[in-house]
Amino acid sequence: MTENHSIVQVKSTKRISLHQIPPVDTVLVAGKTLKQGGRLLHIDLEQIRAQTTASRDYLMEASGFSKTFNVLSDLLLQPDINS
Repeated sequence: MTENHSIVQVKSTKRISLHQIPPVDTVLVAGKTLKQGGRLLHIDLEQIRAQTTASRDYLMEASGFSKTFNVLSDLLLQPDINS
């Protein structure tokens, strides 16, 4: 199944059908454009990375896992230089 499809269950017949959902191009909320041309606007990736890393570190510490597991997460959070 691709990302532009959803499964909808019709309760009366218990049948499942596949419907095409077009990608969202533009999103406006309270007069503010949040998404345009299919891309999110006003996103601070560095802040998101910092919050994600802090959350991961807290969870790893609270769960008792060794910080050596953080190496993989650090690699996954690195920006893709090819994009």
